[in-house]
Amino acid sequence: MKIIVVPSIALGFFLIMLSISSGKELVDQTNIQSSFLDQDQVASFLLSKKPPKTNHQLILTMSAAVEKAMQGSHDIKIAHARISQSNQLLNITEAAFLPYLGFYSQYSRSNAPSSYLFKTIDQRLFKAGTDFNHPGLVDDYETGIHTEVNLYNGGKDRLARKIAQSTISISNIQHSVMKNKLAASVVAGYFNCLAAKDFIEIAHDSVGIAQEQLRVMKIRFDHGDVLKSDILSLQLRVAQAEENVVRAKIRLATAKANLAVVIGLEPDQVLLLVNEQKMPDLGINGYDEAVRVAVNNRPELKALKVQLESAALDIKKAGGEYLPVIKAAGKLYYNDPDMAYNSDRNNWALSLILNWDLFTGNSTKAKKNRAAAAMVELLEANKKIILQIKLEVHQATLQIVEATARQKTAVSQVMMAEESLALVKKQYQGGSSSVTRYLEAEQDFNNAKTSLTSASYDQQKAIAEIARATGILLEKMQARHRNTMEKMGP
Repeated sequence: MKIIVVPSIALGFFLIMLSISSGKELVDQTNIQSSFLDQDQVASFLLSKKPPKTNHQLILTMSAAVEKAMQGSHDIKIAHARISQSNQLLNITEAAFLPYLGFYSQYSRSNAPSSYLFKTIDQRLFKAGTDFNHPGLVDDYETGIHTEVNLYNGGKDRLARKIAQSTISISNIQHSVMKNKLAASVVAGYFNCLAAKDFIEIAHDSVGIAQEQLRVMKIRFDHGDVLKSDILSLQLRVAQAEENVVRAKIRLATAKANLAVVIGLEPDQVLLLVNEQKMPDLGINGYDEAVRVAVNNRPELKALKVQLESAALDIKKAGGEYLPVIKAAGKLYYNDPDMAYNSDRNNWALSLILNWDLFTGNSTKAKKNRAAAAMVELLEANKKIILQIKLEVHQATLQIVEATARQKTAVSQVMMAEESLALVKKQYQGGSSSVTRYLEAEQDFNNAKTSLTSASYDQQKAIAEIARATGILLEKMQARHRNTMEKMGP
């Protein structure tokens, strides 16, 4: 039996050591830094009033990370660009209330009798006795300015301006939607980094325990008290624990890179994160209150309200197609065969123009019906978003219940696993328990600590999700950031 077990363990040990070696090189290449500030460092950081200047390092609290994202995130910049587009759309609609003024110049040559007559008259160069059947060629340069102003178009310009103003409001509200989602992404990413850091500590503890037990086991082996297979089993366990450390560090590096990109930084930006492990108090008690807060604060509902108002304006605007359009126009121009213009030979004309579409193939009716259908769509979308918000609040509430229960269970598991490991360790050292049982107990202890860490941060992420679902996450983060800045002083 030993002939089979020992080579198998040795082979497994060799393969894992090989992966550890390559993994360590990868960690060194990526320059991973598990850099966090504990509570004493936080106090020192706040009292110093100025963060220490280090090369390529950025010190961030959770609220500061959110604030940084509000300034540097590309999603926020995209939202700003959309707001700017909406403002320019308003400027375009405002142009309908201002007169149009244009300049033109043209040249023509013709032998048409009508053209000869009118061009020479406008040139003030008409010759009496001209044979209109054969007037000859006429050259004409015409230069002038013309203007036009809308007097009435069925109220469509006024309604278009109101719709453009609504579009600006919608863009601003969508900006708030983006900020709410972005804040949630930053907070979740921040907690992911903290959890990854704790996983590294757990992995390091596992390495320390395994190495200490291996040291003791080697001494016993030298005295002939244990088998070579026990030594190899512990060496394999040490290698596995070191591999877990490498994986945990890679996980932390990935979490930090993701957080940096969400904030709007380069993925290789070195982040020094303050060890904030809890969300601020939301002041919300129960599902019903959370739903009420969400209905009052979620920007999506505010956007739909403005969209409904805009849809009502669209219906009125479509109805304006049935009404006439009245314009006033003016023109001042000069004509001359050689472009030798003279102010004594100017021409001008003023006109009042009325256009009324009496039949357009039912297109006007179709436009009005389309606008009415859009209104119905928005009404249904409003009902849907309310249900969606309730669902998000409900799911976040269940996540908190689940994470809290998991955390409570994990605390008990850690206590029991720690006690079990201590007992098995004594039994193993006394020779009444196998190395396999000891390794199982040590693995159970590590799994229990990992479960506790996951449950604790999942609970905080669930609280952040409640804040996002109710639309108050950014407000809470900004309040915390203000408090932090006040502690730092001017």
